Amino acid sequence: EDGIRDRDVTGRRVLFRSLRLKDASIRFKLNVLTNSATVIALLVAGVVVIVNDLQMIRASKVEQLTSLATAIGHSSTAALEFMDQHTAKQLLESFESQKPVEHAFLVDEHRNFFASYPESARKVFSATNLQEGIQFSGDKFLDVTLPIKRAGEVVGFIQVRSNLDDLNAQFQRVSMILGGVLISSLFVSGLLSKWLQRAFTSPLMALVGTMRRVSADGNYALRVNVQ
Repeated sequence: EDGIRDRDVTGRRVLFRSLRLKDASIRFKLNVLTNSATVIALLVAGVVVIVNDLQMIRASKVEQLTSLATAIGHSSTAALEFMDQHTAKQLLESFESQKPVEHAFLVDEHRNFFASYPESARKVFSATNLQEGIQFSGDKFLDVTLPIKRAGEVVGFIQVRSNLDDLNAQFQRVSMILGGVLISSLFVSGLLSKWLQRAFTSPLMALVGTMRRVSADGNYALRVNVQ
């Protein structure tokens, strides 16, 4: 049993030494260096691209939803002034063509409910949620709440909520593309590392082999043939 245990410990030591980079072959080191540099460079570039792309998409989403809310709000001025809820509902139905829009509300200047899209959204209406401006609810929703003014006076507010499904889908597409680029680049870097190994390690290996022969035979007339 002691002999088996000693052989097991010896095998583990040999394996550990073989995994240490400083004891690895020059070819292995070149391979690790090339692939590591490729992975790091691609990861940094990928993170920069994803962050920049997401910021641009978010900004475009905010601009689009703000423009829609501003247009519908401006058209609803008369309906709010004359308490015409029927017209207000018809105006809010314009959001029906915008699939990401979850719901929209029109309220009067006192933040009292006036109209909604869809009509069933009235159940989730809450005046405390009418925070003027742009609000992101995590990675799920975007809320745009704007005042509706007439001759400089606030006559009401409009709030539009949109889901971020398209934004998340775009993020997934970009991530998949970058993942494909990373895998392809690793394949190319592997081929490149093999070429580098042949270009750099072959002369070194020839030199090492000659040095061993000189040390073993004592023949200092040997020369290294470098091609």
